[in-house]
Amino acid sequence: MRKTSILVAGFLAGSAFGHWGYMPLKASIWPEAVSVPATTYQAARNSIFAARRSSGDAVMIGDSITEMGDWDAIFPDYRIINRGVYSDNTAGLLVRTDELSRVDADIAFVMIGTNDFTIRLDANGTFGRYNRIIKALAPKRVVVQSTLFRSDRYPKINEATAELNRKLQALCSGSVCDYLDLNATLAPNGVLLPKYSVDGTHITGAAYTLWAEQIRAFLPAKPRQNSN
Repeated sequence: MRKTSILVAGFLAGSAFGHWGYMPLKASIWPEAVSVPATTYQAARNSIFAARRSSGDAVMIGDSITEMGDWDAIFPDYRIINRGVYSDNTAGLLVRTDELSRVDADIAFVMIGTNDFTIRLDANGTFGRYNRIIKALAPKRVVVQSTLFRSDRYPKINEATAELNRKLQALCSGSVCDYLDLNATLAPNGVLLPKYSVDGTHITGAAYTLWAEQIRAFLPAKPRQNSN
C-alpha cells in the first residue's frame, strides 16, 4: 500500500546556511515525488513561526518576494505580520496552513506559485493547491495578489504564471477571495519590467512601494494596537 507521506528534499544553490533539510509532505498535497526545496533556513523560519502567536492588522504570506518586504517599515502605523519564506511554493505553504490559521489577523495577503514553476510547469496542479490554501485560511479575508511575472528570460514560467493568474482571478470573482493584479503595474506587458527587478525574479524597493500603495486600500481605516 502506498505510504501516505513522502519525504522530499530539494536542491537549492546558495542556501542561506549551506545545509540541507527535509520536509515531509503528504502525498495528497504533492502526489509526485518531485524535488521541493526544504532548506535548513526554511525549517528555522517555520520553527520560529510555530513558537509564537502573532497578532496584527494583516499577514503577508508567500515566498522570498514577500519575505524581503520590510512591511512594518512600509506601514509604520499598522502591525503587518510577515510569513514569507525563502523559496517556498504552494506545497510548502499547504504544510504551513495550520500555523497561518492561528495568526490573529483579519486579512491575509497571499502571493505564491512562481517557485512551483521551477519544479514543474503545471498551472492546474498549482491552482489546485492554491485553492486549498485559500480555503484553509478562512475565515480571514484573503487577498490573492497576482503571482508576479519574471523577466523575459523566463518565457515558459511566465506562460504558466499567466494561466495560474487567470484561474485565480476567476476564482476570486466570486465571494471566496479578493484579487489584486500587481502585474498590471509591475509587469504590464507580461514580463517584469527591468526597472522593477534586481535579478529577473525579485523586485526593487520602488516596486515594493507601488505594491504597498495597492494593498493599503484593503487595510482597516483604524489599526489595531501595535503589539504581538
